[in-house]
Amino acid sequence: MPGARKRRADRIAAVIPLVKDLQAHGRECDNVWWARRSDRQDWFWRTTPLSVNARGDTAIQESNYDVAQQRIAAVSPFGTDYRIDLWPGGQIHTLTVRADDAAALRELDRIIAALQDSPILDEQDVSAREWDHNHPDGGERECYAEHGCSCVYSTHRHHVEVTADGTAYPECAVCGSDVDDWNPARYDSTDPRPDPPADRQSTDPRS
Repeated sequence: MPGARKRRADRIAAVIPLVKDLQAHGRECDNVWWARRSDRQDWFWRTTPLSVNARGDTAIQESNYDVAQQRIAAVSPFGTDYRIDLWPGGQIHTLTVRADDAAALRELDRIIAALQDSPILDEQDVSAREWDHNHPDGGERECYAEHGCSCVYSTHRHHVEVTADGTAYPECAVCGSDVDDWNPARYDSTDPRPDPPADRQSTDPRS
């Protein structure tokens, strides 16, 4: 059986030039000095150029990895797998496909060609992931978008409700922040998002 699988893989490699590129890419990944492969190596799995940091990555990296996996799995009788490489920042998962899986290799070829024309496979999926990245609480109390976000936090206006006896509610009814902590000079009708004080500034490294 292994011999038959090898012969089939050789026949596929002869008609799909991408296979040689994947073999070369796999060797490059094996020799990266700052990473160490931690999973079992198997000759009939080919390393693709689609990787993602297991601890979390950019919305585009995560989206392209997942969308490619789904597209390949939809046409492949064997599905996909991934190799694991360890580096100081955690684990890198790199998508792999079988060398004897012609359907997967053809779909991967189409995916790579698409990425050469555009860095994003699915714009809507990336937008949804960026929203989640920028709004860990759903967008009501936090927003890490750099500009132009339409979430509640970015677009609402702070206000304090005062009861009949003169008592003021100290927190904004929308985001819950202490209105006194915000600089009132930064609030006007053309700029509905005031600058937060230093202790409320974003610490997200991507911002």
